[in-house]
This record gives sequence, structure tokens and C-alpha cells, in this order.
Amino acid sequence: MSSSIESAGSRRSKVTSRLLPPSLCSRSRFVSAYPTSMSSEQFADALFANAGVTPSASDRSAVINEFSFSATTNDVAARARALRRVAENSTLAQQEFNRAFVLMQYFGYLRRNPNDAPEAGLNFAGYNFWLNKLNSFNGNFAQAEMVKPSSPLLNTDDDSSRENEQCAQLC
Repeated sequence: MSSSIESAGSRRSKVTSRLLPPSLCSRSRFVSAYPTSMSSEQFADALFANAGVTPSASDRSAVINEFSFSATTNDVAARARALRRVAENSTLAQQEFNRAFVLMQYFGYLRRNPNDAPEAGLNFAGYNFWLNKLNSFNGNFAQAEMVKPSSPLLNTDDDSSRENEQCAQLC
């Protein structure tokens, strides 16, 4: 039964990821931020800049080439494909994973918002410290010492492995 639920969820996710970009690209807010009069190069650069990603030459070219070298970016389907390419960029995915990981630590481990007391100045300085540390280790939270190898969650002896398996089955 769970495999049919998973496959239904997977199908729904694939359909959504195919249908969402065209609907986003048609919205007036998107069109005003990224006018159809932009060249494909301007459009690609603006998408990557908004995502906070410096693309590789091949990633940038792939986004630009979605427009088949047309003078403008008024083709909604091409705009959607370009948007999807940027959204699926591996650098963007890693950046978003790192942000979510640090935020998850605040909510799950510290049980507070990142800008709540005891945060000095209530300005996300602690969050930014941990995010920068994680980024400096290329997202490797163990090397960044955000999760210690001596943690009971990472203990690999037989009893804890059995407990982790049981927990995974129940969760």
C-alpha cells in the first residue's frame, strides 16, 4: 500500500513541477519583475541574481538556450523551462539545503526562532554565523562540527543501530 501512495505522490510531484513554472511565468508580478522585452541573457542573469547564484558558463548557456536565440523572452514555455533550470541548479539547491538545515537546528535542537532571545540584537547574527560556518565546509555539517560524532544520534553500536531501525519503522 505504501508503494502506491509513494508512486501517487511522486506522480503528483512530477505533474506539479511541470505545471507550476508556466503558471508562475504568466503572473503579472513575475512579468513585471522579468519583462518579456528582456533578452535571453538579461533574463538568465536576472533569474540567477535573484536566486543568489553565480552560474557556471554551461548553466547560464543552458538557460539562455531555452529561448532558441530569439530576440525577446516572450515565449512563456521557454521562460518556464528557464525558470525550472535555475530552480533546479545544484548550487541553489545546496544553498537552500544549508539554510533549511541551520533553521531546522534552531527549531528542533534549540527550540526557538533564530532571532529570539538570547540572540544579541535579535538580528540573526547567530543564524548567519552557523550558516556561514556550514557554507565554509561545503554543507558538510559533521566537518563543520554542527553534529558531533559522539552524539547518541550518530552512535553506531549494535543497540543504537537496532533502536534507530525500530524508530525508522515507527516514524
